[in-house]
Parts: sequence; C-alpha cells; structure tokens
Amino acid sequence: MMSVRTSAMGLHQAVYAIGMFGGPWLSGKLADAVGIRPTFGVTAFFCLALGLFGTRWLTEKRSD
Repeated sequence: MMSVRTSAMGLHQAVYAIGMFGGPWLSGKLADAVGIRPTFGVTAFFCLALGLFGTRWLTEKRSD
C-alpha cells in the first residue's frame, strides 16, 4: 500500500517537472515574440509580484 508521503512526493516531483520544462519553453516563446530584454522585464515583474503576494499571505496567516 502506498503511503501518503510517497504520494505527496510524487505530486511534488510532477509539478516540479512541469515547471522545469514549462518555464524555459514559455520564456523562449516570449523572447521570440518580443525580444530578450522585455522577457527579462516580464520575468522580473512576475517574480516581484509573486514574492510580494507570498510575503503578504504568510504575514496574514501568521497573525491568525
């Protein structure tokens, strides 16, 4: 019988694999369409936005 920990690890690896393939693929498509400099700008914006969202979410969660 498969344990819950094994199932969680399998899900984690599947999501990680999608990101490892999808991120560079999507960035390559974006770079082909608009150029490399705007691609870096879009990537920086999303990283900043997700970082701020995550920080706010964790701060709210801690105060509950």
